Amino acid sequence: MKLKLQLLLLAGLLIFTFPQKAGAESVYLINYLAFDENGREYWTTGEVYTEAIDSGQIAYSVFSAMFGGENTYCIPAGVTVLGTEIREGNLFLDLSAEILDYGGSFYEERLKAQLISTALGLPGVASLSLLVNGRRAGLSEGGEIWGADSFSLELDNQP
Repeated sequence: MKLKLQLLLLAGLLIFTFPQKAGAESVYLINYLAFDENGREYWTTGEVYTEAIDSGQIAYSVFSAMFGGENTYCIPAGVTVLGTEIREGNLFLDLSAEILDYGGSFYEERLKAQLISTALGLPGVASLSLLVNGRRAGLSEGGEIWGADSFSLELDNQP
């Protein structure tokens, strides 16, 4: 959003105002993996602004932005968030079946890292459990995200 400078004349005074985002928005981060111009992997972030105050609504907003964003490295096309619920610190993230359309263990490990690291950065979230179409499901390469409270990923920095 471009910042516009507005001039107002009020009672003979020149006042400068800067438009603010509507409501009391907070910013949350999406953790992405990307490649630089030399073919090396690196972590980057995207920002999500939301007025949501409920942790489940915040998670819904953040993951909806993740799957609808520009950075789609290791994130399959067409994924939608079907629901989010936080119980005792565990985020249950329900995604559409397109989440399984990535192909290969290389991509699976990176997808898991992006999902878990983003979830753990949200308020009230200590672990992540992934549902696919409302059911506990394994990932395409046999992995699973259920009660995940950490991840391990070695970046591939070979050009």
